[in-house]
Amino acid sequence: MTKSAAIEGTTILAEDFPHLLGSIPAETLAKARAFSGKLSIVPESAIAMQFGATAMHDVTEGGVLGAAWELAYAGGCAVEIDSSAIPIHAETAALCAALGLDPLRLIGSGSLLIACEDGDKMVHALNANGIEACVIGTAKSGRDSTFDGLPLEEPHADEIYRLSDRV
Repeated sequence: MTKSAAIEGTTILAEDFPHLLGSIPAETLAKARAFSGKLSIVPESAIAMQFGATAMHDVTEGGVLGAAWELAYAGGCAVEIDSSAIPIHAETAALCAALGLDPLRLIGSGSLLIACEDGDKMVHALNANGIEACVIGTAKSGRDSTFDGLPLEEPHADEIYRLSDRV
């Protein structure tokens, strides 16, 4: 996985819902809005292709967990995800906590999931090119995907939609 969870969601929350975030310092909101500069996945996808990516998926609606499920489904396999390995920036954590949202299920454009044979080699190549990356799980045979040992189910509505009644 490149970058961190809920990049686009963090920007959206700071831009569109500041009226619900009165407890969040202005500096934190400003940093969250600046996440919009991280939305492109072009650099990491080019590097991933050079270093053996077998599949890639931009994290969009449904967040990291939704994208992991979709990647596994499309690949005809299952995944085991370790949520403690998924980076979440302090700004994202603060905004999600204030609104009662799960950052792992919040829209995350700007982050890319990469399937490959050697995750450590891929992470090294991305890091060497200035792109944050980490291994968050593994693919396995079957169809029963998990995160932290719990079933990973097909994504439904993104966390952002939980705010529709609070606009």
